[in-house]
Amino acid sequence: MEWWSIALKPITPALPYSNNRKAKAGLTIPMHLVNLILPIFIVIFLGFFLKKAGFFDELFVQVLNRLVYQVLLPVLVFWEIARSSFQTSFNPRPVAVAYTAMGVLWLAIWAAGKIFRLRPAAVGSFNQGAFRGNLAYIGLAVASNVYGTTGLSKAGVLAGFMIPFMNFFSILALPGAGGRHQTRHRIPVASIFFNPLILASFGGLLFSFFSLSIPALIAGTLRLVSSLSLPLALISLGGSLSFAGIRNERLLAALAVLLKLLLLPFLGLILLRACGVSGLDYRITVLLLACPTAVVTYIMAVELEGDPKLAASIVMWSTLLSLANLPVWIWIVGF
Repeated sequence: MEWWSIALKPITPALPYSNNRKAKAGLTIPMHLVNLILPIFIVIFLGFFLKKAGFFDELFVQVLNRLVYQVLLPVLVFWEIARSSFQTSFNPRPVAVAYTAMGVLWLAIWAAGKIFRLRPAAVGSFNQGAFRGNLAYIGLAVASNVYGTTGLSKAGVLAGFMIPFMNFFSILALPGAGGRHQTRHRIPVASIFFNPLILASFGGLLFSFFSLSIPALIAGTLRLVSSLSLPLALISLGGSLSFAGIRNERLLAALAVLLKLLLLPFLGLILLRACGVSGLDYRITVLLLACPTAVVTYIMAVELEGDPKLAASIVMWSTLLSLANLPVWIWIVGF
């Protein structure tokens, strides 16, 4: 069977994972998807406009980002994985597919930069913008809204494996990672592999694998804290966005966004089909690969001698366009 027939073989969309929602009579599937995903982006832009209106400032956004990323989202990921069955949460094949798809894209961009002797700063920012997705903020929120708690558990596990890969190769792509500026640009190895989301994912897997019970008092606390995670994460993301410089490097930014939103999930879809991955694992993997570029790529471009203007433009365009892109991919793979 040819690769294009594998990739384009139709899937009958189903609705078992979207919190048992049923499409109303006369309601088309695309509109149903928009109703599931649009609220996520409304909350993101709520955060953007609240900051613009002066309800909070940049310092508040930085504190909120730290709280969300280091405490709230890890608690959510741990809680959802720990209370699910190990067999349901973990599948090594989607991990291998995600690594392969991101690795092939990273290597192709790196090789093109070397062959055509392109500016290292631009190549580095372009590269990480084309494969590093916003899994923690947008990926988990969409997985939860569309595929329910089971989807959120699977997304948390897969994100826990994808994040260290993205961290390592994003740093490797940028020219400042060579260690010429040891004081400012040195990135500890521990921060690449042992960030809070990764630790929470593996901690949850440990509880799930050994079927460890969580005391009622702690479980109630985790449930309460988890309920704060996604709304505050989306508001924090909105407060971090900026339209300044969105017109910078338009051609390179457009190409990077095309690779991130279309080519990367399509490559993942082909590999998943070839490996026989189906069901919710298939859907969640494509979803995470289709997520827009992570905001942290801009910060890394500043710290590691990348191209901050190009990075900012990729983040904004990919985030805006994902409002239309994510429903299309979810409709393609089924929900």
